[in-house]
Amino acid sequence: GVFFLDYYINNKIFNLIFTTLCITILINGSNFCDGVNCNVVGYYIVILIAVLLSDFQTASFLPNTKLILISFFVFYISNLFQKSFLGDNGTYVVSLFMSLFIISFININKNISPLLALNLLWYPAFENLFTIVRRLNVNKKVYVADELHFHTLLKNKVSKLNKNLKISNSLTGLILNLIMSIGIFISIKYYNDSKLLLTILLSNIIIYILIYFL
Repeated sequence: GVFFLDYYINNKIFNLIFTTLCITILINGSNFCDGVNCNVVGYYIVILIAVLLSDFQTASFLPNTKLILISFFVFYISNLFQKSFLGDNGTYVVSLFMSLFIISFININKNISPLLALNLLWYPAFENLFTIVRRLNVNKKVYVADELHFHTLLKNKVSKLNKNLKISNSLTGLILNLIMSIGIFISIKYYNDSKLLLTILLSNIIIYILIYFL
């Protein structure tokens, strides 16, 4: 959907490298976002719901997308009450699966703008990019963990209102799921308007940055 990228994407080697890089960024970003309960699995649940409600064809390699959604939701409830956690491996598996799901979803629905994929998956990817830039800006090692992620700062704010750390953790995830769902549902409604999708994407990023520094 971006003319200068489309030219290179027709090259199979570039296509493979570019796609692999995008998936890696999403996986790593999802791992960053997994600092509070429900954040990652909830984000992907919202995407699955939006896709199912859109009445488009779903990913061709899935026998039953609704069954996947139910499985995610069962885990979501368990994660909400601190009974189970994704961990690194769980995050890698879920985000890799969603990468392949969205790629397939975009490919089999030819009337959808490819930019919709960016709008659906922007949060973990941007969290990755923003974290790298933020750490480099203060001369910190990129690979060293810190407590300055968006969700961590939000959890600290929520914790001041509710001293129960467990509740604050899950409540932060719920708040983030609600915030992110707005952009996702608006984007899928305007699935074929590339200019509007780009505007929504940039708006999401600007709002993220403003709230982060506030």
